[in-house]
Amino acid sequence: MVTAPEPDDGVLLINVATTDDAAASVAALASAVEHVAATADGFRGSRLLTSVDGDALVNFASWTDRKRFDAIFEDPEFTRRYQAFAETTTGAKYRLYRTSRVITPNR
Repeated sequence: MVTAPEPDDGVLLINVATTDDAAASVAALASAVEHVAATADGFRGSRLLTSVDGDALVNFASWTDRKRFDAIFEDPEFTRRYQAFAETTTGAKYRLYRTSRVITPNR
């Protein structure tokens, strides 16, 4: 079943990073996300994913709105932790998304 989402200002962060040391990258990113979870208004939750091959990871996080997401970059502790994460990667890029359609099984 395909439905249109309910109106919502929420955004989804998808941050994809490549790495030569997945364990170190996940640990560093988890530190940054745990800080956000403890301090940032508007943070709904995150899921950290590691590729089966171990050469990439994804942070899939939900926020109430873009303004609150953008505010984390004004937090010096977050930026310090995120920089520590970036130093464990060979590259990273994030984008913010909004839900266009929701598709669920109709069995």
